[in-house]
Amino acid sequence: MRRLAISGHRLLLPLMIFGALPAFAAAEANDEIDELRLLLAVQQEQIEALQQAVRSQQATLEAQHKLLAAVQARPALPSPPQQPDVTDQPGEPDQPVVLAQADEKTDPPEAAETTEAEAAESVVEASAPRTTAVVSGQDEEKAVDDAPERTGAAKENVSFAGSWPLPDTDARLRIGGFVKLAIIENLDPLLTEDRFIVGGIPAKGELLPGAEEDVTLSVAQSRLNLELRDKSPLGDLRAFIEGDFNGTGDTFRLRHAFGQFRSALAGKTWSTLMDLDASPEEVDFEGINGRINVRQAQLRFFPELTDSLNLSISAEDPNPDVTGGTGVSRIPDIVVGVDSFGFQKGFLDRFNRRPGWSARLALLLRNISARETNLGKKQSTVGWGIVASGEIAMPYWSENDKLIWQLTYGDGVGRYINDLGTIGGQDGIFSPSGNLKTWPVFAGYASYQHWWRPKWRSNLTFSWVKVDAYDFQSTPSYIDAFGLPYERTLRASLNLLYNPITRVELGAELLWGERKNANNTRGDANQIQVSAKYVF
Repeated sequence: MRRLAISGHRLLLPLMIFGALPAFAAAEANDEIDELRLLLAVQQEQIEALQQAVRSQQATLEAQHKLLAAVQARPALPSPPQQPDVTDQPGEPDQPVVLAQADEKTDPPEAAETTEAEAAESVVEASAPRTTAVVSGQDEEKAVDDAPERTGAAKENVSFAGSWPLPDTDARLRIGGFVKLAIIENLDPLLTEDRFIVGGIPAKGELLPGAEEDVTLSVAQSRLNLELRDKSPLGDLRAFIEGDFNGTGDTFRLRHAFGQFRSALAGKTWSTLMDLDASPEEVDFEGINGRINVRQAQLRFFPELTDSLNLSISAEDPNPDVTGGTGVSRIPDIVVGVDSFGFQKGFLDRFNRRPGWSARLALLLRNISARETNLGKKQSTVGWGIVASGEIAMPYWSENDKLIWQLTYGDGVGRYINDLGTIGGQDGIFSPSGNLKTWPVFAGYASYQHWWRPKWRSNLTFSWVKVDAYDFQSTPSYIDAFGLPYERTLRASLNLLYNPITRVELGAELLWGERKNANNTRGDANQIQVSAKYVF
């Protein structure tokens, strides 16, 4: 009976969430119909008022034409004597002549005469509400954009809305971020209570301290950012800094801090190895296990080669993370990426273009150096990785549907892969003989996004990570020292996201994951997450 009660408790939350969706959808449809009726009534009143104004203007013009004809019929008067130009008059001794400063803007051309029908049509266009696409649950102009902007042309197309000018400068400043409440319920024992880390799933029968079935409410995912933009004779400048409250005890933690000048960037932000355009929407703060996901200090150059081809080159913080030793940073990681776009009718991206597809290929070359813990011997080896990713418009079911994918293969790239980076020590390992070895890794994901209605959407995602572990990792001595050896993880998620208004996003997500170890032990777990987010 106790087990039955627990099962009913676990099913109650998702049943309440998904069972209420029809009522929400019906209420939303009625609201939209009422808003449309009100808008049509207002527009009709404006059209009638404009028609009356046009008739009044026509009567005034007819009277002016009659007056002009009467004036032209009179005899011409002699021209008055020409007055001297005021600019020719001398000023006070040793004082410059003060002239009125003309507006730098050119005078607008004279307006053409407008017919009554054209004037009425212009009022309808002006009074209609401006529609903007919803990207990740936010209005495009208000979206939190913590990514480097790719090109100067792209920046011209993105309004710096919500900013205000700084006194005595050409710079503008904007404050942004969001407040988010997340409710997380672990349906099976997990080492983390506020996110879903697949690599932290215990094997069946394994008792790990802290692995519990519990419920957590957290606001640590909330973010705050500042962005400044300025102009210079050589080009536009941009500075961005952002943090969340995911530090110890909900303390502030730095996420991004970088400066950008045209196509050059210096500071801490997402690695150039990442494809931000191919990132599925998730309620879970941890995100997909097989995704490239790391923020680090770097120097990047990213010119736009053509309208549909971009190049990115960066030198990034290596920070090697190895098992059985301490990483030594010697040579920056080098990343080269190429982005390509196919522009068709499909879905909106962050720069208001409509690509039917996008693809990215990125290469990583790194030096992994570490000092062995017991013998103190320092060794180095080469790590490399290749990442292919992209998105494809799928307008067959709904116009804005899309498929997102990513594949990663490499040797010594563990820190860049989300699940391996969270666990730690996955760039390389010291063997019992003291040799530094790297792990071959294959990871990836596929995600389909479907838009049910303009304010409702879902994401179905599957991801994996596969590590070629060494035989010595399954020995009792290794397991006693470092724990069960990681071999493979699988993760699947399904969510529902709803934007009742532009700044508010509500979400619910079901997650499943499995971890398999190199000694053939395995375990799986389920989790439910519900969130409410307000963007400012």
